[in-house]
Amino acid sequence: DSHPERQAEVAQTCGVSALTVQCWLDSARALAPAFGMKAPSVVNGDNIKAVPAPDVDLHRPTVKALVDLTKRFDSMAANHPELLRQALQIATLRFNLRRNDVCFRGEKDEKDARTFLKMMDIAGLVPERSRLTVRRVDPADTKLPHWFRAVRARELAVKRLPSPGTSSSQAKSYARWVGVQLCSPNGEAEGQAWRIGLFLASIAHSRAGEAI
Repeated sequence: DSHPERQAEVAQTCGVSALTVQCWLDSARALAPAFGMKAPSVVNGDNIKAVPAPDVDLHRPTVKALVDLTKRFDSMAANHPELLRQALQIATLRFNLRRNDVCFRGEKDEKDARTFLKMMDIAGLVPERSRLTVRRVDPADTKLPHWFRAVRARELAVKRLPSPGTSSSQAKSYARWVGVQLCSPNGEAEGQAWRIGLFLASIAHSRAGEAI
């Protein structure tokens, strides 16, 4: 929450200034819509302004994935801070809540796709901990669109998702989309961990909140 005493406690625990904690809270509020985060109900009085936050009732695999993702993002912040900041800004603008992927929608997004996958690669998430998604009417169609030429893309598994639209024009439009999902070591999507991890990393490591 945003109660001054609670903020002071958080600042002391984390070894940062109260101003830094306030910046985190402001970013959380600004970034919440992009990642589908909501503020919890306030039960301690109307003078406390609740802050959007992830659900804390998580399954063990999700927690494990979040811990791993946090370590990787912390390492990126220490060694490649600008690349991480750029990638998180991209994720904030392109996260798809329906499919829990960072979605690129055609040729105009090629540069952002390359930047984002470069961060994923350096963070050690390519190829084992990530996969690509395509939105197609044909269940057997997993071919990547011609514009998607990101380095190491061919090493990633491709998951076909049902196209949101089935008319000819809609299917053609969605066929240009390519998403990036976080995966478990056995290739299963880690959608909740991806959404929460990107939200928290964007608060901690980027200036994304300033642009929302």
